[in-house]
Amino acid sequence: MNKLPSYFRVCQDKAALSHAVAKEMVTIVQDTLQNREFISIAMAGGSTPKLLYTLLASEEYAPSIAWERLLLFWGDERYVPLTHEKSNFKMAKEALLDHVPLLPDHIFPTPTSPTSPHDAAETYAATLKTQLQRCEGQLDIVLLGMGDDGHTASLFPGSPALDEQERMVVAAPAPVEPKQRLTMTYPVLNNARNVFFLVSGENKAPALDCVLGNPSSITVCPSSAVKPSDGNLVWWVDEAAAHRLSGETV
Repeated sequence: MNKLPSYFRVCQDKAALSHAVAKEMVTIVQDTLQNREFISIAMAGGSTPKLLYTLLASEEYAPSIAWERLLLFWGDERYVPLTHEKSNFKMAKEALLDHVPLLPDHIFPTPTSPTSPHDAAETYAATLKTQLQRCEGQLDIVLLGMGDDGHTASLFPGSPALDEQERMVVAAPAPVEPKQRLTMTYPVLNNARNVFFLVSGENKAPALDCVLGNPSSITVCPSSAVKPSDGNLVWWVDEAAAHRLSGETV
């Protein structure tokens, strides 16, 4: 059994994982806002982040966060209307945004209006660059999930987006519906101060093997290339996802 590196945190289940991340996020937000007016967070889609968002909006965590000082972005988005059932923004809105006192002009959803995906990506990259000047040019917290195939955000195996070295946001194809996506790229993800992967479920075990460089049916794992150059990387995984690996449960 392969031993987990120090940047992995194994939690009993998805609920324990979500509570652990919520506590860590509260600490980072409070510490950051002691020295700066705003803190920037890139949101993720998926079922595990949804539980986290619900917790952050609860009475247990919400009163500890200065919501009016948060700047929210999205690491990726399906190219569908923001009201569409597949929209990452819609999920976050229903689980979190509608329940906490965020300022509307501090919420920056990915544009998916009737324009070309390429133009939308350029628009969002410009927004990101401008707004992050409030946070010294970096995202403070990036939340990411990982698919069964090892993808993260909308960086899928074989995608041309994996080779992007300059642009912060690009239009990218996906092998599943909706097949058109917008995604942040490695340059912006790896420039973040804190990157948190949230991984839950036994079906993620092969992809975790790939992340750790172990033999696997998955040979191209985009998640493994997310390694902040001067930031904090933590993989928060539950016991089901980490069942092939050895590590202490937190």
